[in-house]
Amino acid sequence: MSLTAISLRVFLTCGLCLAGTRSMSTSAQPLDVPKEGLSVNGIILDAKGAIHFSDPDPKLIEVARAKAKGPLPIARDEKLCYISLPRLVTAIKALRDKDKDIPDEFQYLGGMTQIRYVFAYPDDRELIIAGTAEEWDATNPVQVVGKVTGRPVMQFDDLVAAMRTARAMRRGGENGGAFGCTIDSAKGVEERVVKLLKENATKPRPEKMAALVKGIGLQKVKVFNTDGDTRLAFICAAADCKLKRIALGVEEAPVPGIGAAIENTRAPASHVWFEMDYKPVLSSEDGYAYELQGARLQVKVGEEMFNDKDPTHRAVAFARQFNLNMAKMCAAVPLFADLQNMADLSMVATLIRLEKLDDKVKWESLMIHAAIGWPVMKLPAAKSVDTLVNYTNGAICYGGVSLAAEAFLDPEKRKKDVKQTLKPLYESARKLLEDAKAGPILARP
Repeated sequence: MSLTAISLRVFLTCGLCLAGTRSMSTSAQPLDVPKEGLSVNGIILDAKGAIHFSDPDPKLIEVARAKAKGPLPIARDEKLCYISLPRLVTAIKALRDKDKDIPDEFQYLGGMTQIRYVFAYPDDRELIIAGTAEEWDATNPVQVVGKVTGRPVMQFDDLVAAMRTARAMRRGGENGGAFGCTIDSAKGVEERVVKLLKENATKPRPEKMAALVKGIGLQKVKVFNTDGDTRLAFICAAADCKLKRIALGVEEAPVPGIGAAIENTRAPASHVWFEMDYKPVLSSEDGYAYELQGARLQVKVGEEMFNDKDPTHRAVAFARQFNLNMAKMCAAVPLFADLQNMADLSMVATLIRLEKLDDKVKWESLMIHAAIGWPVMKLPAAKSVDTLVNYTNGAICYGGVSLAAEAFLDPEKRKKDVKQTLKPLYESARKLLEDAKAGPILARP
C-alpha cells in the first residue's frame, strides 16, 4: 500500500545532544550521565545511549529567531587567534606527566570559533592554525560557546579525534573517505506503519501517534569511520537530529521561508543530510600557507542516502533555501555551527596527513594518535533513537551526516596564491614564533 494516503510523517534518523560537566583533569574521563539524562535543545541522551526528544524551550526558539533576523555577529572585528600545534601538544603532555590540570585556554583552543589559516614553518619546526576567537562561556562544558557570537568554540579533544579519524580513514567501500552517522531502520517499517494505522484508525490523533511511535520502536544509530564515543561523533549525531526535526516540520526553522523537506503529495522516502562545502583552498606556491574558504556545510537531498539523485521538488526547495541561509542558520542554531567546527578540524587534520605537514616541520604528532596513551573525553555512544512522528502527510524521512574532506583538498583543485595574499599573515605569524618563551596560544583577540 502506498503511504501517500496515510497522512503521516515518520522521522528515522540519528541525533544526540549533551549537556553536562567535566573536569579539566590530566586524563580524560567518561562524562557522568545523570538519571534524567543529558539534555540540550530538546534532545536527551541517557546513560545507555538511547536518544529521546522533548519539546524545545519557547524562549530559546525566540532567541534563535532573533539571531536569524539580525545581522551576523562578528567576533571582535575578526581579529585572529594563532595557535602552535606542536607547542600545544608538548604543553599538555608536560602537564599530564606532572599530573596537573589542563587549563581551559588549552582545552578550548583559545576560544577559537573558526579555522581560517594553516601555516607551516619547517625551519622553525612549527605548525600554526589561525582563526577567529573570543572569550567563552563554559556553563555547558560539552558545548562551550563564545560570549560575543554564541558560536561553539573548538576543543582540543575534537582536534585529536579529527586527526585520528583522518589518519585511519578507510578509502574504499561503503562510506569510504567520509565519516559521520546514519540510522538503520528496521526492515518492513513501511508495512508496519500501514498495519498500525489500520489497528488504531478509530483512536484520537494523539493516541494514534503514540501507538505508531511505540509500534515502530527504536531505530539503530550507526556512526561510521570514527569512534562513536567522542564529542566528534556526538556533534555529527546532534546536528543531524536537529536538521531532521526541521526537515520533518516538527520544529520550525529560525529563518523564514525554509519550510520542510517532506512532500505532501508523494510518498517516496526522502533523505536529507549534511556534507562539507568549501571553496577551492587557497595555497602558497611553496605549500606552507593555506586558507580555508566557504560555507563549511551544505544540505543535500536525494531518494537514496548520500546519493543526491532523484530528490522530490519539496526536498530540493528545502535544501536550496537552507544552503542560501546557512550562515544565518548556523548563527541561530549552535549545533550547526559546531558541525562547521568539526568540518574545519577535519580539513586541517586531512591537510596535515595529505601534505605530511607534521613530517615537514618535524613535529612528533604520533603520540596523540594512540587512544590508550592519549585519551579524550568519552561520551555514551549513541545506539538508538526514538521514532518521531508528525501527523501531516504520507512520507518517511531519513537522515545522516557524511563529512569527506579529501575531495576539497585535491592539489589539482586548489587555488594558487599567485598574488601572495597569504604572505603578510604568514610573516606576521612567524614573528610571533620569535618569542621562545611564548606559550601555545601565540596571540588571541
